[in-house]
Amino acid sequence: PLASINATQEVAIRTYSNTAEYGKSSGGQLSVVTKSGTNTFHGSGFYLFNNQALDANNWFANSRGLAKPQHGSSEFGGTLGGPIKQNRFFFFASYEGLRLRQPVTSLSDVPSLTAGRTATSAIQSLLDLYPLPNGPERSDGFAEFASSYANAGRHDAGSLRLDRSVSNRLMLSGYYNFTD
Repeated sequence: PLASINATQEVAIRTYSNTAEYGKSSGGQLSVVTKSGTNTFHGSGFYLFNNQALDANNWFANSRGLAKPQHGSSEFGGTLGGPIKQNRFFFFASYEGLRLRQPVTSLSDVPSLTAGRTATSAIQSLLDLYPLPNGPERSDGFAEFASSYANAGRHDAGSLRLDRSVSNRLMLSGYYNFTD
């Protein structure tokens, strides 16, 4: 299962001969212990950002006289834990979200204006599907097309842990995790 950074209580890496509880396979073992609820409510929150006001334009966009594309990132989330029934039933929930706009500068070949003017009408309709070139024309019938844009991305992840203390020696736990 996945565990967000803020929901992680302990990480243990075992790289030596392990006892039977870890199986008979050789190699490293990674154990992640997640936080659980307690008799008091507790939580945390965070927000990290990076926007275009803090960054320079891409060198390739500058060399072609292209505007700086919209870009930036926001990472945010939080945790909340506490009792459902005092001393018996607890919950712990976490959420993390990421919104990302990565700047991309694209340099590609498209049919040149000369190739478009000299093409037959059957080919002309296909050439009209390409953007008009904004760079130098070459002798092979192609020209450069440069553009800049933002490539957007989104990621959400969360988890819910429920713990039920049946007796001093028996604890039941359940987990629900999601991510896109």
